[in-house]
Amino acid sequence: MPVLSKEGLHTTENAASVGTYLAPTTQSRTESDKKMQMMIQFDWLGHIVEALVMAGIVGVAAMALYERRVAVLIGLAFAGGHFHGREKRDYEISVHMPPPHLDAYLMWRWSWDQMTDFWPAALVVLTISVWLYRRWFPKHET
Repeated sequence: MPVLSKEGLHTTENAASVGTYLAPTTQSRTESDKKMQMMIQFDWLGHIVEALVMAGIVGVAAMALYERRVAVLIGLAFAGGHFHGREKRDYEISVHMPPPHLDAYLMWRWSWDQMTDFWPAALVVLTISVWLYRRWFPKHET
């Protein structure tokens, strides 16, 4: 019969020996936790890369209907909106809020992880959008 412990599921044959291999498992989990913490610190960077790739894919798809410059801006806008929606949904799930819920738009209630998943990607996408817009569509002097 399986036995469930903090270390996982064990069969009755090895349940008695759980204590003998706790130390290596705990040791490797501590090292694993350190690696995970290091990855979490750079989680925002992965979201920026994901947003840029997503903007590129949507931009290429939009080129079928719009000129290149407009299609690229559509892709960037889509990527920013996608991350907002995803983190809003993540917040709704974390606080057991039935979606869609207007209170989920109160971003100051989001967790640190949700904020750092959204804001860096959104700021990079917005900065690129504004820079490209100003470069491609300069104001005409009247």
